[in-house]
Amino acid sequence: MRKIYAIVGLISVICILLSVAIQIEKNGYEHNSPVSGLCSITPGSQCETVQTSVYGSTFGVSNPYYGIIGFSLILIASVILLFKKSKLCQWIIEAGSVISGAVALRFLYIQAFVLGQYCILCVIVDSFSLVLLGMTIYLIIKYR
Repeated sequence: MRKIYAIVGLISVICILLSVAIQIEKNGYEHNSPVSGLCSITPGSQCETVQTSVYGSTFGVSNPYYGIIGFSLILIASVILLFKKSKLCQWIIEAGSVISGAVALRFLYIQAFVLGQYCILCVIVDSFSLVLLGMTIYLIIKYR
């Protein structure tokens, strides 16, 4: 089970870094000075449209901030679980994975069917969120 928590931690680190990159790019778009063009790594990427749309914030807070906080909590919980058992940390991973998976499905739906445009970094974070959800379901089925 330690391997799974290590993988959960690694995925969380990747998602934290991508969320930071998305927020940096979003700040650049909002101030008419794109920072790095990182979102333009694929032809036809419409990151600016997606990130500056009405769906780019929830309750007035930029969505990448939620990702940074949520994945940080999952990372901390997974590191603790590498060294000792903790029902609270297991619950944090389970709740965080379910929430991030549900949010990922919502954001993928919005990009595909509402906006009709995609942000590649957002899609990657959403895909990793769904992987975390799958791993959490596996852990619950196998170890409970």
